[in-house]
Amino acid sequence: MHRVVLFTSLIGVMLVAGGCGGLLDRNGQPASVRDYDSVIIEDVRVAPSIPMKHMAELVKGFLQVELLTSTKWLRGDEFDVEAFAQYVETYATSAGTLHGKPVKPAMTREQYAKQYAEQRKELEPHLRKPKGTRPLRLRVEITKLDFPEGVGQVVLGTKAEARAAVHVYGGSGLTPIGSTEVKVIDGLPGIPLLPVAVVTRAASNAIFDQYTRKHVMKLALELSQEIVEKLDEAKTR
Repeated sequence: MHRVVLFTSLIGVMLVAGGCGGLLDRNGQPASVRDYDSVIIEDVRVAPSIPMKHMAELVKGFLQVELLTSTKWLRGDEFDVEAFAQYVETYATSAGTLHGKPVKPAMTREQYAKQYAEQRKELEPHLRKPKGTRPLRLRVEITKLDFPEGVGQVVLGTKAEARAAVHVYGGSGLTPIGSTEVKVIDGLPGIPLLPVAVVTRAASNAIFDQYTRKHVMKLALELSQEIVEKLDEAKTR
C-alpha cells in the first residue's frame, strides 16, 4: 500500500523499531473495526508525569496526516493542514531544552519552507477525500517519553523511547471496543557500546548534544504511524 506521508522528508529516516500487539477487546480477543469507515481523533494527551506537553499536538497532527492519506479510511475530523504545518515549522526551527539542557533546532525556516511546499502538493488530492458516515473514535495517552543520557545512553546503548495507550470507541459507546499499547524506540547515531572499563570516562563525555528537535519529531511521527497501523490491521479482521 502506497501512502503519502507529509513531513517525513522534513524529519528524516524512520525509526529502528516499533510495536506491541494489535487492538484487543475487553475479553483479550483481537478487535475488529471493519464496520467503521473513518476515524475521529477525540483526544490525544500526555501523562501528567511527562513534561513535554507539545508531544500531544505533534502526535495528533501526524495522526491526522496518516489517516488522511490512508487508503483504508475516509475523512474523519476537520483538519487544518496549514495550521499544523505552521505549528511544526515553529517547533522544528526553534531551539529548546531537554532534561534542562539545550536542544538544537531541526532545521532553518528556509529549509522547512522549501520541503513543505513540495509535500503540500503531494497532499492536495487527499484533501478532497469524502467524509465518512460511520466514524470510529480514537483516544491516545502518551505514557512514556524517555531520552536517556549519561551511562545509559553511551555505555548500555539505551535508546530513546515513546509509548502510548490507545483506545477506540464505536458510535456513542462508553466502553472501548479495542485497546492496545504502542511503543517506538530509536538509538542516537554515533554512540557505540563501550566496555565497562571506560564507563566513567565515557559517561562524563556523553554526546548528549546530538539530540535535536528533529529527534523528538521522529518519535512523534513514528508513534502516529504505529497507531494507524494497528487501526488498519483491525479494519481487515
